Amino acid sequence: GNALRLDWSTIFPHGPENYVVGNPPFVGISMRSASQTADLVSVWGSNYHGSLDFVTAWYKKAAEYARNTTTRIALVSTNSICQGEQVAALWQYIYGAGFTIDFAHRTFAWKSEAQRAAAVHVVIIGIAHSSAVSTTRQRRLFEYESLVAAPVLRE
Repeated sequence: GNALRLDWSTIFPHGPENYVVGNPPFVGISMRSASQTADLVSVWGSNYHGSLDFVTAWYKKAAEYARNTTTRIALVSTNSICQGEQVAALWQYIYGAGFTIDFAHRTFAWKSEAQRAAAVHVVIIGIAHSSAVSTTRQRRLFEYESLVAAPVLRE
């Protein structure tokens, strides 16, 4: 089925060690199909903001699934979710739902071995519900000296 139209908890029951890890599709507003826009509207409902990238639907679905649980989420995303109009629309929801950023990889170039692969700059962001995050756990930020460099953990 369509991951954006299904109730994830009916497929993946909650447990003590659940993780949502993924590489959702990267589709910006100019490349979206009508059905993808309909999926975004379905997920975001009245909070739909027309500038949201398709990948933001996975953040919302994952947050709905993980709310008030110990489930941790990590998604590869285009770096556009951390820039411009999308920031308020996405992150106000995430923080308002009680989530915090657990770790993040700043922008780096995504490498793909696929033919005609798009050149994409991505981030990886890990979030968890604040009730699941230990106050003693240190958040981690990985930075890159260049878009193609190895990550460096900043303490």
